Amino acid sequence: MAARQLEAVAAVERIVKQASDPIIHHQCLNILRDRPRSEHGKKVRQEADRVSKLVRDSFELRLVKALVRSDDFDWRKRHVDFNVAYKLHEDELKKFHGAISGEFQKKYPSAKKGIKVLGDLIRQLRAGDIAVYETPFLFAFAAHDTGYARAVCSAIVTRPATELSRVFHYFLNAIEAIQPHGALPYAQKAVASHNGVLCHSVASHLDWMARQRDLTKGELVLLSKLLKCSDVSVAHNAFSAIRWIGNKNPNAGIRLILSAKWGRDARLASAALTCVDGQHGIPPERIPAADVRRILKRLEIIPNLESWEYSGFLAHASAHYPDDVVKLFVNRIKRSLKQKFDFDERPIPDEFNYSLPDLSKSPHGADRLREIRDLTVKKQWQYQHFGRDLFWALAPFDFCLGVLNDWIESPDDARFKAAMSLLYEVESDFIFSKSECVEFILARAQQHSMERFELAKSTLLFCATRHGESRAVGQPGPTTLATKG
Repeated sequence: MAARQLEAVAAVERIVKQASDPIIHHQCLNILRDRPRSEHGKKVRQEADRVSKLVRDSFELRLVKALVRSDDFDWRKRHVDFNVAYKLHEDELKKFHGAISGEFQKKYPSAKKGIKVLGDLIRQLRAGDIAVYETPFLFAFAAHDTGYARAVCSAIVTRPATELSRVFHYFLNAIEAIQPHGALPYAQKAVASHNGVLCHSVASHLDWMARQRDLTKGELVLLSKLLKCSDVSVAHNAFSAIRWIGNKNPNAGIRLILSAKWGRDARLASAALTCVDGQHGIPPERIPAADVRRILKRLEIIPNLESWEYSGFLAHASAHYPDDVVKLFVNRIKRSLKQKFDFDERPIPDEFNYSLPDLSKSPHGADRLREIRDLTVKKQWQYQHFGRDLFWALAPFDFCLGVLNDWIESPDDARFKAAMSLLYEVESDFIFSKSECVEFILARAQQHSMERFELAKSTLLFCATRHGESRAVGQPGPTTLATKG
């Protein structure tokens, strides 16, 4: 084993002597660092140490070290207290990054040349499948010299293809930290370029600024433009700032949400409604009724409302504007007729994770429930399927049954069948707990015809066996036995 390890070290030595690329040297050092383990023996460790010293500690090599991720946790040995050891490590890393930043900016006084060198190096590292963790260094690099950061911003805007476009916001943040509102001109030019990467970065900058202070009028205008961006990822990122804006200024937050055009994009719609939050966003009670209704209207065309991001807003709307929430779901069912059937699209959620309106407490609740009931007699299966689910979800069973009684007593056979179809899906043991309801249904059915009576019996039997109590296969359940007795 030791012989093989020595051969490997010798092979690395040949590479070190033949190559001048700092990336290759860095990789060689990583290999040599892994050799000197206890099981490799003293001679292997000595050889690895000797070859390591052949690698010249150049500026280029230190720059590579500043950009790549290090999985070396030797810093934990610096102090018995983990937190103290980590602080020592962070302080040293900050000092190292500051020194490299100063050396780099002195070596490349032209920002255009500087971003090309850095961008090319990051690109090469990624192409070599080397883990890049440029954030700590570039953050220090941007803050080292504000004048250089300004020049970098101007250079990036004119050459957005550089890898540094992804971290453009670091330089904007650095300028802003020294001179309030000084970053706005660069952010405006970046957005005017319509480059998706730059716009995404400006959205991150505005999010960071919104956490620190109120945004200026110019910054709000810029954010509004980003919300209308055709690049969905940019618009999605821009919503992050609205949470902080709306917490302090609900009216401004709602104006921004309504200025965004999310259409049928569920990702953007959920990002918008995530901004509505009693503690960390726009307080829902501060949203005017007219704006609540505008948002509900927009939600009519979203493919589905299953995501939890809608819950907070819909829960608030359900409690304060029950008729409008009911209208939302009814209109979604109607719209579903125009859509090609898709399992990813549902007019009403498969399962509600918030409280729906209780129409029994609404002055027009019975009328709303009758409208939903009446949908179920239409030919389209969407009305029958989703209307049936919605009917029982909007009021207690007794109230729903009271609305259904008109059809149970109706001379129209189609309505009686529709009433039985609605009962078919009741998730309840009412067959055993509400015997008077069962008697009423059977009596009214028998008064009209034997056919109705048989339909009523089969429907009630299905409810009893499908939605009733737990029982052993082939055996009656305890409630059934108790009722029989």
